Amino acid sequence: MSKRSFTDEEMNILRQNKYTYCVSKNMISFTIEFKEEFWKRCQAGQLPRNIVEELGYDVEMLGKERIWGLKQMIKKQAEEGRFREGPHTSYAVSNHPDYSKLHGEQKTRAMEHELYYLRMEMEFIKKILQPGRETK
Repeated sequence: MSKRSFTDEEMNILRQNKYTYCVSKNMISFTIEFKEEFWKRCQAGQLPRNIVEELGYDVEMLGKERIWGLKQMIKKQAEEGRFREGPHTSYAVSNHPDYSKLHGEQKTRAMEHELYYLRMEMEFIKKILQPGRETK
């Protein structure tokens, strides 16, 4: 069975939670702070359903499939050693998020994330182009 879609009213409710990075009809993305707190509580033995509820989300609205997937995604990011904010996509200039679909603070966070990504990319390019660097 597939995940159910959010109604407009549910999306507005989800956007009000400080841990929501962005939300659309079919998906919700969480902040790094949410993922860190979720993982810390998981490691302490709390159930994902209880964690989500304690962090201000309606577990019925999210559904058990989404919560199970959330746990798997956060576990994978924890194993990689880095929590990512928002959906896992490239924020290269040609593939930036559609800011018109984001609201308020979500839009600001997405732009800050893209700016950070582009700065890191520029530093990488500068290192590659340094004079005297051997190419293989």
